[in-house]
Amino acid sequence: MAVLVQQLRDPSFSRRRDADHQLRAMGQNAVSFLNRLDERTLDAEQRTRIRQIKQSLHVHDGDTPARVAAWLADDPAVWLALLERENEATRTVAAKQLEAILGHTLAFNPAAGESERRQEVRRLRAELGLARPVLVGDAGGAVRR
Repeated sequence: MAVLVQQLRDPSFSRRRDADHQLRAMGQNAVSFLNRLDERTLDAEQRTRIRQIKQSLHVHDGDTPARVAAWLADDPAVWLALLERENEATRTVAAKQLEAILGHTLAFNPAAGESERRQEVRRLRAELGLARPVLVGDAGGAVRR
Protein backbone atom coordinates (compact mmCIF):
# COMPACT_ATOMS: atom_id res chain seq x y z
CA MET A 1 0.00 0.00 0.00
CA ALA A 2 2.90 2.34 0.70
CA VAL A 3 4.06 1.90 -2.90
CA LEU A 4 0.57 2.75 -4.16
CA VAL A 5 0.48 5.88 -1.99
CA GLN A 6 3.80 6.96 -3.52
CA GLN A 7 2.36 6.33 -7.00
CA LEU A 8 -0.44 8.80 -6.22
CA ARG A 9 2.17 11.54 -6.78
CA ASP A 10 3.61 10.02 -9.96
CA PRO A 11 4.00 12.42 -12.92
CA SER A 12 2.05 9.94 -15.05
CA PHE A 13 -1.73 10.44 -14.79
CA SER A 14 -2.37 6.78 -15.67
CA ARG A 15 -0.09 5.60 -12.82
CA ARG A 16 -1.84 7.92 -10.37
CA ARG A 17 -5.24 6.69 -11.58
CA ASP A 18 -4.20 3.02 -11.40
CA ALA A 19 -2.85 3.43 -7.86
CA ASP A 20 -6.09 5.16 -6.87
CA HIS A 21 -8.17 2.29 -8.30
CA GLN A 22 -6.03 -0.35 -6.60
CA LEU A 23 -6.32 1.36 -3.22
CA ARG A 24 -10.10 1.64 -3.61
CA ALA A 25 -10.28 -2.06 -4.51
CA MET A 26 -8.61 -2.94 -1.19
CA GLY A 27 -11.60 -1.57 0.69
CA GLN A 28 -11.39 -1.15 4.46
CA ASN A 29 -7.85 -2.54 4.59
CA ALA A 30 -6.76 0.50 2.59
CA VAL A 31 -8.74 2.90 4.77
CA SER A 32 -7.05 1.57 7.89
CA PHE A 33 -3.63 2.06 6.30
CA LEU A 34 -4.48 5.50 4.89
CA ASN A 35 -5.76 6.70 8.26
CA ARG A 36 -2.32 6.01 9.78
CA LEU A 37 -0.43 8.15 7.25
CA ASP A 38 1.16 11.41 8.34
CA GLU A 39 -0.42 13.94 5.98
CA ARG A 40 2.55 16.28 6.45
CA THR A 41 4.64 13.84 4.37
CA LEU A 42 2.19 13.88 1.45
CA ASP A 43 1.90 16.32 -1.43
CA ALA A 44 -1.37 18.00 -2.42
CA GLU A 45 -2.23 15.37 -5.07
CA GLN A 46 -1.75 12.52 -2.58
CA ARG A 47 -3.79 14.27 0.13
CA THR A 48 -6.67 14.97 -2.27
CA ARG A 49 -6.78 11.44 -3.66
CA ILE A 50 -6.48 9.85 -0.23
CA ARG A 51 -9.29 12.01 1.12
CA GLN A 52 -11.47 11.00 -1.84
CA ILE A 53 -10.62 7.32 -1.43
CA LYS A 54 -11.48 7.38 2.27
CA GLN A 55 -14.75 9.20 1.60
CA SER A 56 -15.73 6.73 -1.12
CA LEU A 57 -15.11 3.79 1.19
CA HIS A 58 -16.76 5.31 4.25
CA VAL A 59 -19.73 3.25 5.41
CA HIS A 60 -22.44 4.92 7.49
CA ASP A 61 -23.83 1.68 8.92
CA GLY A 62 -21.40 1.52 11.84
CA ASP A 63 -18.84 -1.11 12.65
CA THR A 64 -19.57 -4.67 11.68
CA PRO A 65 -17.45 -7.69 12.60
CA ALA A 66 -16.26 -7.91 9.00
CA ARG A 67 -15.17 -4.24 8.92
CA VAL A 68 -13.39 -4.49 12.27
CA ALA A 69 -11.63 -7.67 11.17
CA ALA A 70 -10.49 -5.96 7.96
CA TRP A 71 -9.12 -3.00 9.93
CA LEU A 72 -7.17 -5.29 12.27
CA ALA A 73 -5.98 -7.88 9.75
CA ASP A 74 -2.86 -5.92 8.76
CA ASP A 75 -1.97 -4.71 12.25
CA PRO A 76 1.22 -6.44 13.45
CA ALA A 77 0.34 -5.68 17.09
CA VAL A 78 -2.74 -7.91 16.81
CA TRP A 79 -0.72 -10.85 15.53
CA LEU A 80 2.04 -10.30 18.10
CA ALA A 81 -0.57 -10.52 20.85
CA LEU A 82 -1.82 -13.80 19.36
CA LEU A 83 1.72 -15.21 19.47
CA GLU A 84 1.32 -15.19 23.26
CA ARG A 85 -1.83 -17.35 23.29
CA GLU A 86 -1.86 -20.74 24.99
CA ASN A 87 -3.11 -22.57 21.88
CA GLU A 88 -0.29 -23.68 19.55
CA ALA A 89 -2.53 -23.64 16.47
CA THR A 90 -3.40 -20.00 17.19
CA ARG A 91 0.30 -19.14 17.55
CA THR A 92 1.07 -20.92 14.26
CA VAL A 93 -1.59 -18.98 12.33
CA ALA A 94 -0.48 -15.72 13.97
CA ALA A 95 3.17 -16.35 13.02
CA LYS A 96 2.24 -17.06 9.39
CA GLN A 97 0.09 -13.92 9.17
CA LEU A 98 2.81 -11.78 10.73
CA GLU A 99 5.33 -13.18 8.24
CA ALA A 100 2.96 -12.24 5.40
CA ILE A 101 2.56 -8.70 6.73
CA LEU A 102 6.28 -8.17 7.31
CA GLY A 103 7.39 -9.93 4.13
CA HIS A 104 9.99 -12.16 5.75
CA THR A 105 10.34 -15.31 7.83
CA LEU A 106 10.15 -14.85 11.60
CA ALA A 107 12.50 -16.31 14.13
CA PHE A 108 9.56 -17.67 16.13
CA ASN A 109 8.75 -21.27 16.96
CA PRO A 110 5.06 -21.71 17.89
CA ALA A 111 5.87 -25.13 19.40
CA ALA A 112 8.67 -23.86 21.66
CA GLY A 113 8.36 -23.78 25.42
CA GLU A 114 6.69 -20.82 27.09
CA SER A 115 9.93 -19.22 28.25
CA GLU A 116 11.51 -19.36 24.79
CA ARG A 117 8.33 -18.05 23.13
CA ARG A 118 8.13 -15.11 25.54
CA GLN A 119 11.74 -14.25 24.77
CA GLU A 120 11.07 -14.42 21.01
CA VAL A 121 7.95 -12.24 21.30
CA ARG A 122 9.86 -9.64 23.37
CA ARG A 123 12.55 -9.55 20.69
CA LEU A 124 9.95 -9.18 17.92
CA ARG A 125 8.19 -6.37 19.80
CA ALA A 126 11.48 -4.52 20.19
CA GLU A 127 12.37 -5.11 16.54
CA LEU A 128 9.01 -3.73 15.40
CA GLY A 129 8.94 -0.90 17.95
CA LEU A 130 5.67 -2.11 19.44
CA ALA A 131 5.04 -1.83 23.16
CA ARG A 132 3.70 -4.87 24.96
CA PRO A 133 -0.06 -4.78 25.54
CA VAL A 134 -1.15 -4.40 29.15
CA LEU A 135 -3.57 -7.32 29.00
CA VAL A 136 -3.67 -10.41 26.78
CA GLY A 137 -6.66 -12.76 26.81
CA ASP A 138 -6.19 -16.44 26.16
CA ALA A 139 -8.50 -18.63 24.09
CA GLY A 140 -10.58 -19.46 27.17
CA GLY A 141 -11.29 -15.80 27.85
CA ALA A 142 -8.95 -15.54 30.86
CA VAL A 143 -6.87 -12.41 31.08
CA ARG A 144 -3.26 -12.27 32.25
CA ARG A 145 -0.61 -9.59 32.49
